[in-house]
Amino acid sequence: MDGLRKCLNEEFSHLYVLNLRGNARTQGEERCKEGGGVFGEGSRTPVAITILVKDPAHIGSCELRYHDIGDYLSREEKLDRIRAFGGIEGIDKWQKVTPNAEGDWISQRDPAFDNFLPLTEKGDDREGLFSIRSNGLISGRDAWIYNFSKSTITDNMNRMITIYNIEVDRYK
Repeated sequence: MDGLRKCLNEEFSHLYVLNLRGNARTQGEERCKEGGGVFGEGSRTPVAITILVKDPAHIGSCELRYHDIGDYLSREEKLDRIRAFGGIEGIDKWQKVTPNAEGDWISQRDPAFDNFLPLTEKGDDREGLFSIRSNGLISGRDAWIYNFSKSTITDNMNRMITIYNIEVDRYK
C-alpha cells in the first residue's frame, strides 16, 4: 500500500483521513480498543473516510491530515460523533502527518531494519545469509498429498489413483 500512499501524496494537494477503526481481526484489549464496526458485523477490517482534494492554486507538497475517532467506541457512538462533526470543518483536532521516504503515513517503519542482513542476495551488493533461493518442495498438489492425518492422505491418494486409472481406461 506504500505505492498507493505515495501516489495519493503526489496527485492531491490535501488529504484528510478519518479513521473509524473497527478491526475485528485483533484480539483481547486491542480488539476492545478498536470498538464496533461502523457497518456492524458486515466488515472485519478497519474503515476510514478519506477525502482527497485537488487544488490547482496549492503550492508545495501534499498536506496530509489524520484524525482517529477514538478508543472503545461502539458503532452508535462512532456514528454519533460523525453526525456531530457535521462536515470536515467540524473536526478541529486534525493531526498533521508527514509521510516518510517509503510512503508510510501513521505506522512508520523503523529505518534500522534496512541495516539488517538480508536472508538472500537480491541483486544489490549486499551478501545474504543464504547463498541460494528456493521455493522449497512444490508439488502443485499440496491440498491432496499433505495433511496431518495419515488416514486422510491415504484416502486422498487412493481416490486419485482410482480416478487416474478410470481415466486411463476411458482413454484406451
